[in-house]
Formats: sequence, structure tokens, C-alpha cells
Amino acid sequence: MHKAFLILIPLLLCLCEDAKCQENQVSYELVELDRLYRGYANLLRVKWNPKEKGTISLAGKNLNITEKARGIYEIVPGDDRLAYVYVLREQKGRIDTLSSKMFRVYPQPEPTLYLGKYPSGQVLLTQEEILFAKYKPDVPLNGSHRIINFRIIYGDEVLKGNQNSLDTKAQKFIAALPKGAYVMVECEVLMPDGEKKLIYGVWKIGFE
Repeated sequence: MHKAFLILIPLLLCLCEDAKCQENQVSYELVELDRLYRGYANLLRVKWNPKEKGTISLAGKNLNITEKARGIYEIVPGDDRLAYVYVLREQKGRIDTLSSKMFRVYPQPEPTLYLGKYPSGQVLLTQEEILFAKYKPDVPLNGSHRIINFRIIYGDEVLKGNQNSLDTKAQKFIAALPKGAYVMVECEVLMPDGEKKLIYGVWKIGFE
């Protein structure tokens, strides 16, 4: 056999293997975010070769998967640090794994505490009545945070309250603080993933 032809045979085999890989190539893209957050409904776009025969479906480990549209899936990771997505093909009663992807799972970031329109760290220029926690605009997550209770702390003085509304007593407590003083509020917050966290906020009193 010609020497050049012998060299060509393994090359053709490699090309065939590459073509097979391309045929089964699957891509994964997080639609809204650049990482997977625990307990959050992350959107994942999965693409596969449209020439694939059989029924394509997704399965997972340490996550729940819901198909929202063709190729778009809502995935909610569990408590483990890693989550796995499997792309499966069912054909003639046989199920094959076309692809799998491992994701690292991150805890959800802490929200920022607001007193009325003022986020923690700002000067409080007006008397406010409502506490709430939310993500700042630079955090691309959507989720509700419910304040269960709060403590207003100034030096050794502590005033407690429930939910997120400051009653008359709490408002008078803050109104009596001297201008330039710093007041801290500690809130127990129910996070979107069901966990409870203590979130702190500090404001400088800017009114008299």
C-alpha cells in the first residue's frame, strides 16, 4: 500500500470522529446571569444539533428543571455546591446521554436594606416609615425579600418591631436621635430561597 495512503487513513478516522463530535455538540448558555444561584429560578438555553433523531429531554442532579420554551429551561439548584445537567435522547426505546454539564452553585447575594428611599450607607434626610430589602440595580437578580422583624440599635438602646413598618414609637425613637448620629437596623429577612438571614443597615441622621 502506498505510504501516503497509509498516512491518510488515520487522518480520515480523526476527521470522522470530529464530525461525530460536532454532530452531537451541545451548547449551554445562562440567559440572564453569568452563574447559577442556589434556590433561584435560573434560565438556561440549551442548543443541540437539529438533525438529532429521537426525543430530546433534560435531566439533572441537585436541581429541578422546568421547560419554559423550546430550548429554554428554568433550573433551580438545591443545597449542594455542584449541579449537573444531562441532555438525553430517547430513540426506539433506548435512552442515550448526548451531553452533560457541571455547574458550580453560588449562594444568593445579600440584598441591601432600605429605610424608605434611602439605602444603607446614605444620609437619612427625612423621616421614613417603611423598611425593605432588595437587590441594587447592579445585581441582575429578581426575587422578593420579606422582612420578618427588626431591631433599631443606637448605642446601648434597642427598639424591636415586627415586619417592615415602623410604628409611632420607632419613628419617635429615630426622630429623637441627634443630627450626625449613626443608627443601625438589624432585620431578619426571608430570602427568595426560603432561608432566613440577618441583614444590617446603617444610616447617618441628617435631619433635625
